[in-house]
Amino acid sequence: MYFDKRFQLDQYFLIIPINQEQIKSSTSGGFLLAEQNSFNDITQRLLSIDKSTLSDFAARLSKGAPSWFITFAPADVQHPICLYYANTGETFKPDILPKDEQANLIANNPVASARFFDMMVKLSIKHVLGVNSDHDGLYGKTAAYYGTVEQQGRLTLHLHLLL
Repeated sequence: MYFDKRFQLDQYFLIIPINQEQIKSSTSGGFLLAEQNSFNDITQRLLSIDKSTLSDFAARLSKGAPSWFITFAPADVQHPICLYYANTGETFKPDILPKDEQANLIANNPVASARFFDMMVKLSIKHVLGVNSDHDGLYGKTAAYYGTVEQQGRLTLHLHLLL
């Protein structure tokens, strides 16, 4: 996270995390990995799951409890904050750049896109869904949510969220 973004702009930077993901998926694809010193904690957590809570949850779902499936994909290429993250300027000055220049900035700096995505997801969960805030969310009071992040075809991120 240096101010001049020297690592973010390195042409081989993206290869390193992709390689790490490949290594991780090849070693954990068919089984769950855990550090040995965590075995007791994991076992205790699994054994302490309140079965009545799971039964209650299943009963409510069978009665049609409201739930939403949301896909969230912020437009990073066009957002001034993401373009600021990708640019080398130290001060935030939202210049209107040509579309091809915007696309090049984001394509050459995937870290900027990931930082922007993380910020937008956190803000949306708090302000749109009302989680850890003093107001209900757009869909009412949020009891729980679960989300997974995926890459789109152009390597930008999007979130699938069950609310």
